[in-house]
Amino acid sequence: MKQTRSFDFRTLCIGFICLFGCLGAAAQTDSPLSRMARQNMHVFTYNGSFEGQGWQKVLEMAEKHKYFLIGEDHGLAEIPLFTKELISHIDYDLFVAEIDSITASIARHLAAAPTSRIDAFHKENPSALSFFSAKEEFELLTRLSKKRADIWGLDQASLFSTGIALRRLSALCKSKAAKELTTRLADLSDDLFKEAAESGNYDTLFIYSSKQIVFDHLKEVLAGESREATSILKDLEESWQIYNGINGAGYSTRIGGMKSKLLNYYLQQASEGTKSEKVLYKFGAYHLGKAESYAGLYDVGNLVSHLAHAEGRSSYHLMIVGKKGEQNTFLPTEGMKTAPFNMEDKKSDLHSLLPFARLVDDSKWAFFDLTPVRQAYRKGELQITGRLLKATIMGYDGLVIIPEATPSTLPDSSGK
Repeated sequence: MKQTRSFDFRTLCIGFICLFGCLGAAAQTDSPLSRMARQNMHVFTYNGSFEGQGWQKVLEMAEKHKYFLIGEDHGLAEIPLFTKELISHIDYDLFVAEIDSITASIARHLAAAPTSRIDAFHKENPSALSFFSAKEEFELLTRLSKKRADIWGLDQASLFSTGIALRRLSALCKSKAAKELTTRLADLSDDLFKEAAESGNYDTLFIYSSKQIVFDHLKEVLAGESREATSILKDLEESWQIYNGINGAGYSTRIGGMKSKLLNYYLQQASEGTKSEKVLYKFGAYHLGKAESYAGLYDVGNLVSHLAHAEGRSSYHLMIVGKKGEQNTFLPTEGMKTAPFNMEDKKSDLHSLLPFARLVDDSKWAFFDLTPVRQAYRKGELQITGRLLKATIMGYDGLVIIPEATPSTLPDSSGK
């Protein structure tokens, strides 16, 4: 007797779903952009040192250009590691970072200090050095210090650095009244930080809880103090205005301030006849593209590209991100927690970079040369949709993707 096979409609539906899912994934890795990305991809590995064609491409670009700009996704331990390896091959005499000038000055001197003093500083001032409070980031500063590189800080004061800024201000003050006031405010800032770290409430931090009368009183008491002292006070007040939206200050104000500080440094260096020969920048990726940024502004990277052009030199803009993994949130008011991320997540800020990320093997880093991609887009040979993807391709010359990233840690590795 002939047997008949029963028809399982649910199994058939599941089969079609799996088939079309696979076809969809294949299509996403075989789009015109993906094909061009594959053609311009060079892999490399890390086993105590970086090796491979991708790493050689990075070194080649770093050697070729005076200005080398690393636009990063903050909080990944692998990026300062990458940067340390870079500076072991390239002698940079200037490092420009996404921290304020006061923190940069303190960090520069601290990086050259004995280990015991460094450990004591981090214990007494947790998170005060912004991103460079992380163990891996501070090791980068130590390496730069050994190479005698100068450090410029362009950003506003960090939420968590007001205490060290006020103590620096106190050390500069000559009058008893100014010294007492700034010391008292530094103590208050430290106490408010501890309170915020315990409660998880940002509103209690000095930069948020202070009123205009505090800065008015400081200006009155510090009248007649040194130019450096009044400059620190000016930076603190401007940072307070940005964080609190005073007089319309905000993100655009912050970007304008960073570019203004860069120009001041640049012009001062030019007037002294001491221009740097090799310059390394390391900021968040939003800031270092040469074209319009993800936020719709022309940021620091754009200014650097123009300064390089005016000198008859060149800048190279490299973006570094992780495909997946964990990163440090740099939020001490939440216990410096780490957060998982994955480019496959549609809510991820980096989701639009999947045409590149899906080509990356889980065991190898990848360098993508974006210059041919940008040229194809300009010629109309390639379609690019999405603001972040377009800003990346138009603003960056190269893209490095870490297969699986780990979070940067505090010096004691406690995460507290």
